[in-house]
This record gives sequence, structure tokens and C-alpha cells, in this order.
Amino acid sequence: MVWRLWQFRGVSLSLATLAGVGGVGAMPNALAQPEPGAMLAPSEAREPDSEVVLALESLRAAYALRAITERQAVTLRPLQGSPRTSRLSLLVDRGDGSLIHPPRVVLKLGVQLQVEAIGDQLRAINLQNKLLIFETVLSGPASPETLGKVIPSLPLPQLGWALAPDSGAAGTLRIDPLGEVTFLRADRRGAEQETVLQGTSRLGPVELVIDSVSGRLLRLMAALGSDGTRLEIRTEAAEPPDAPGWGIDPAGRTVVKAISALRATPTDAQVGARAPGLGLMTPSLTAWDLAGSLREMLASPTQVGSGSTYIALVLFRASGPEQGAGDVALKAALGLGAVKKELDHRRQQGQRSLARLMVRPVAVLELADVQPARIRDLEALWKGLGEDLLWTSGGHALLDRFAPEASVVVALIDGEQTLQGVLLVDAANTGADAVATQFRAMMKDLSLPEEAPEGGEGAPGPK
Repeated sequence: MVWRLWQFRGVSLSLATLAGVGGVGAMPNALAQPEPGAMLAPSEAREPDSEVVLALESLRAAYALRAITERQAVTLRPLQGSPRTSRLSLLVDRGDGSLIHPPRVVLKLGVQLQVEAIGDQLRAINLQNKLLIFETVLSGPASPETLGKVIPSLPLPQLGWALAPDSGAAGTLRIDPLGEVTFLRADRRGAEQETVLQGTSRLGPVELVIDSVSGRLLRLMAALGSDGTRLEIRTEAAEPPDAPGWGIDPAGRTVVKAISALRATPTDAQVGARAPGLGLMTPSLTAWDLAGSLREMLASPTQVGSGSTYIALVLFRASGPEQGAGDVALKAALGLGAVKKELDHRRQQGQRSLARLMVRPVAVLELADVQPARIRDLEALWKGLGEDLLWTSGGHALLDRFAPEASVVVALIDGEQTLQGVLLVDAANTGADAVATQFRAMMKDLSLPEEAPEGGEGAPGPK
């Protein structure tokens, strides 16, 4: 089956199970920030100063704009144990109150489930299945309340700020899921590009960081009660609202009665079974040997260790009208390459039982397109990108064995030639970072053993 980040059966999207929403991963490195400083204690209560009031007015004004798009990482950080991070993307358009331009909300949960609500019409699809769609009518225009009756509430305070703004007392702001937060102090930092608001909610201290120029949310750090668990939200701007991938096209899809019915498409290639024969060839027209290539890889000094060996094949349609498949495959290969470098680095730092990984792009050609000139052109392109290309004449039928109607898929195969996972890559909804996040989640799900680093507890798996 195709790897599923969204676990439909028995999942609650409460804070306690948030890691099931979008898989394990992290936002791009550009969002990495130092640990927050000491947050305001409840005993420091006093009247909010004018900087707090102005900052909250700026935030409310920013989310009152016509349309906002953001990518978000949500982390639950317990006092004991490993943190869990989920990725979401959000489009929220307030509309203008007319039938022509009603409110619109799009949620992408990881790279698996996508929900779009326009007015009171809601659609949802599984991005790993091009055949099914869920449709329903909300109890009113898109809002946190009407959406919450169909999908469990998510920690997306921006929804409320945009669609259900509050006019609370001076110095207060509603932040779901914390409730009303009272802010008492505002500071500038980062060459005054960030405004840091400190306050308290019913659950404990809260620190809110907004962009001093745009007024948009950058980070939120908040206590979630007496057990020491902390909620962290980090955001960055996403693609504009008119970019491909935000909308859902229902054409050719069959309506199902519940979101839980949006399963990944059944395939011939079954995870846990022997990988299907691919007939892989090198550009020099010689048969490619997976086992031999893995042995060569293990001879490299960067592969020293005891971890299992895997190869990630990025199979992409190289025939027919979908010429953009090569670009999508490139982004996927870049994402997987980043995971490989991370694993190599961590093994060299002492985590010797981490997996050893090879990444290879595979051009999937129809038999009629297997021409020496075509293969040379493909080889030259990938060589220029530092990748050794493989190819196969299996065509459309071969890709369908992994994911029907797919243009790009990633097949993870172990040293015993067992298929361990499949990722369906969609041009409109994924890029290098998203593929890397999803792939890390797959690797973590394999429960790979790790040695404890010297002087410490066992390190977490690939994140």
C-alpha cells in the first residue's frame, strides 16, 4: 500500500495526538530558532502597555486581509520523551460577504489529506488517490465552528483571527487552543524585525512572536498545563492563493460518504512483499544490479556502520504529455538526498546503527520511446545535477503497479529486495522539503534500531 501519513481510522486531531496529522518532520532550516527565553509568570500581572495594544492591533489587521497562505510546523514538546512535530499548510480567504466571493479555507495536512471549504461547501481528497472525493455541506459559511463539526479542531489560531476575529479587552487575544490570552509586555528583537509578546493563558505562560513589518505570526510557545508539555507553532509564508495545488478538482472522482473512506489507491506492489521486477538499465544499456550496487555503496567510508541498507528509487514518467514529471522527480531526489546526507553525517558522529541509504532516479519510458538519443538526453540532464540515472521500458503499466495514474513515485526497497514503502509525489502539492519530511516519517516507522551515543540515552530516529 502507499505510505499514509494521515491515519484515518481512530485518529483524533486533539493536541494529545497531533503527531498523527502530518507525520514527523520539521520546517525548513530557515525557520530554525533558538529556544525561547523565560516567559512571563502569572504573578507579574499588570496593565498592558501601549506596545502590546499596538502589536495586537497589527496582528488583527494582518489577518483581516483578503487572503493569507502559510506553512506551519506544530510541535508538542513533553517534559519527558521526544517531541513530535506535524506539518500543515493553510489558505484562508475572508471573502467579501457576497455569493460571488464567499469565505474559503484550504488545509493541507502533511502531504496526504487536503480539505477545501468554499462558503458552506466542503471537499476533501487523499492526495495518494486520484479516484475518490468526500463532499458535504457545512452548517454555515466556512469558519472554525462549522469546520469543527466535520474535522476535529486543529491548533490554527489564524483561522479564528481571519474568520471570527475577537474584539477582546485591551491586551487580550483569543488563541486556539489556549483560549483567551492576556499579554502584559512587548519587546523588540532581531534588529527590531520581531515583536515578542509575553503573557498568560489558563494553561500557563505564553510567548507570541510576530513580524514587526507584516504583523503576521512567526512563532508561538505556550505551556499546556501542569505536566510540563509545551506547544510550539512556527510559520512561514506559503505559495500565493492562485498557485497550483490549493484547489480541488472533483472531475473524474467518485464521492464517498466519509473522510475516513479516503484511502490510498490499492496497488499491485504490496509493502512487505518482494519488490516487482523493474528491468532497470544504465544509460550504457547494461542491466543494473541492485544487490551489487548496494555492496559498492557499503564500501564507501561514509557508509561505515551496522544499520540496514535501503535504496530509494525515484521513478518518473519520461514519456507522454506530462513533461513536468522530471522537474517533480528532481525536487523529490533533492529531498531524499538531504535525508541521505543527514543519515551519513549522524553515523559518522557515532550513531552507527542508522540506515544506509542510496537514492537513484529512474526514467520510466514507454517501449516506443526507448531510443539511444532520448536516453542520452536524460542522462546528460541528471549528470549535470550530480545524479546517476537509471531507466526502464516498463512505461505506464509499471508506474500503475505502485500508484495508478501516478507520474512520480518513490519506492523504498531494502537489501533483501523487499518493498518497504511507496510515496506518491504530486507536482502541485509537494517539493523537496515535503518529500524529505514524509520520507523521514517512513524511515522512522520502520523502527530502525539505534545505538545510544556515548554518555547519553538513545538518539531519536530520523526526524
